[in-house]
Parts: sequence; structure tokens; C-alpha cells
Amino acid sequence: MGELSAIVFHIPDSDQPNERVHRWASDLCGRPHPTMCEGCVTVVEDTRAKRLVSSMCLVPQTWCCEDLAFPVSRPEIVVTREDCRRRGFVRAQFEAFHAWSEGRGDRMQAITGIPWYYRQFGYELALDLGGGRRTPIGAIPAPDAKAERPYRTRRATANDLPALRAIYEHNTRDLLYTLQYEDAIWRYDIDGRSPDTGVASNVVETADGEVVGWFVHPFWKWAGRMHCYTFWLLPGHSYRAVAPYVAEALHHFAEHDAQGNDEPVKTQFWELGEQHPHYDAYAREMADTVPPFAWYIRVPDIPGFVDFLRPVLDRRLEQSPFAGHTGTVTINGFTWGMRLTIDRGRVTAVAPHMIDVSKEAADADFP
Repeated sequence: MGELSAIVFHIPDSDQPNERVHRWASDLCGRPHPTMCEGCVTVVEDTRAKRLVSSMCLVPQTWCCEDLAFPVSRPEIVVTREDCRRRGFVRAQFEAFHAWSEGRGDRMQAITGIPWYYRQFGYELALDLGGGRRTPIGAIPAPDAKAERPYRTRRATANDLPALRAIYEHNTRDLLYTLQYEDAIWRYDIDGRSPDTGVASNVVETADGEVVGWFVHPFWKWAGRMHCYTFWLLPGHSYRAVAPYVAEALHHFAEHDAQGNDEPVKTQFWELGEQHPHYDAYAREMADTVPPFAWYIRVPDIPGFVDFLRPVLDRRLEQSPFAGHTGTVTINGFTWGMRLTIDRGRVTAVAPHMIDVSKEAADADFP
């Protein structure tokens, strides 16, 4: 599977296999993983040629909507040899995975990928993915070489787990959706992968050795850019003060350790989403905005999922102009529909309800 994935995701403008993808696929299938099992991988084999022609895997995760945790499965590394495409191999694997995923109680499946393609299998672009700000090298000034350095950076280790957990929980508490990080996932991300595979977790610590920040970057650079995927601090520490040390570490890694071609890195891409305190701390330097793409999300039972989210909806109603409201809301998805019953500011029922547009109008149409 690793070889097949490397061939399909070959280096752009060449036939050279992508060794980064090879290691990634091999890790998911061949090394201990905190959530994957034997049933999480499918392959399509050409029995006459004795070669794999298509494959994909499913990575189980736990997501949270505010304080409600629910199981999710993420299809990953969906590949088919170029001479074997348009024969239904990917569709057959998705159907098998969807049945397996729903059998284990998953509320949804989520995938990142190319525009439109996964709509064929019941996915819709929904939650924001990526986006951020780009800065030229040097836009965030380097720390003063002659002054004392109140912060330093280094690669994270398993000993940093308590601090990383505290940083993560503090910075995600107001987000709508988050990944539930178990210790096994932290350890896998820190030292469970093959060397230089996936992403590098790093910490920011004070001169006294107290861990106060966390930032994540890939092991590779491309198109003259070095990315930063995560950058969070504990309260009491300024992004304005800490960012120069993180920018310095990113540039040093890009210059000396990052995989990729020899093109010089001229840009740092802070891929931290649409909003982030780092952007506010360096508003003038962060003028180059990159809009987010989106996750492809598949929710096989939308009314059931909304019913599961009733505690979240109740809290939001309570904080809205409709606090204490009584009534019903009908939503028409055209291939699905539902009715929400609200009693004195609480959602008391969510039920499937197909709308006959010739006889009634829904309160909301989607899309």
C-alpha cells in the first residue's frame, strides 16, 4: 500500500514516487497506531498481474462539539492507479467503509481532499479547513541577539504531555469542534511515527524550563513556504513576545532540516485558521490573508445527529434572542428533512420530516 500510494501521489511534474506519502501510508498500516485496526484498510488487487490497483484506509477519531464527544471516522490516502480509474473501485471501498463506520456507531465521516470529488459519495463541504496568514521571512523580527532570551524552543517529548494537554484544553475550550486528544494520540504524534513523517510537535519554554507554548510544523517545505499548523500559548504569555522565537525556529528548520527541493524559503505560512490571536498581535505584518478551504463531511443520519446535539442547542437558545421560545422549526434538505420541537427554550424532540413543497413551506431550506 505504501508503494502504491507513493506512485499515485508522485512528485509533481515528475514520475518520482513520493517517499513522504510512502512512509505515511506504511506507518498507518504497519506500525502500532492508537486507533486503527486490521479492518481499517481496504485494497483492490489485480489477481492476474498480482499487484494492488486501489486502496484506502479509515482512521477512527473522537471529536467533540463543545462538551459532547462522538466517534468519527476519517477516510485517508484514497488512491487508484491511473490506468485503473473509473471502474468503481473507490466507490466500492467507500460503501464498505461507510457500513463499517456506521456499524461502530460513528456519527459522521470526515475527509480532506480535492474539490468536488467526494460529493459523489455523500460528502458535503462544511467545516472550515486551514486558511491563515502569510508573512515574508523577516516580517516578524528575530529576537535581539544581544539581549537575554526569555523564551526558547525545542522538540516536544512525552514528558511534556501534561503541559501540552493544558495548552490544548485552554485554547480549544471556546471552539465549536475539536479533536479529543488521548495520551496515546499525543505519544503517537510525538514519537510513534517513522522519523521525519507527519508533523513535528515543538514546545516553547521559558528560560527556567517551564513549557508555556506549543507549535506544530511539517517536516517538509514546498513552493518557497514553511508552514505552521498550530501555535498556542498558555495565558499570561504574549504572542507579540513569543512569536519571534517561533518564527526563528521555523526559519532555522526550513534552512537546515526540512525536506523538499532546494528552492529557498521566502515565506512563512501561519495556517492557523481564519482567526487567531497571533494575527492580532502582528496585524500589520499579517495582511496577506489565505481563505480557508473546507472539510468534506458526511452525516448519514442528520436528524439523529441534531438530536444528539440537543444540549448544545439548548445552551445556544438560552444565550439568544429566542430564550424561552416555544414552537417548531422545519428544515428541508430536499433529500432529507426534520422538525425540531421547542418548549420554553428547550429542544424536546428532533424527528425526520420530509417536506412536500407543494403543500407546505419549510422554515429553512438547505442548501
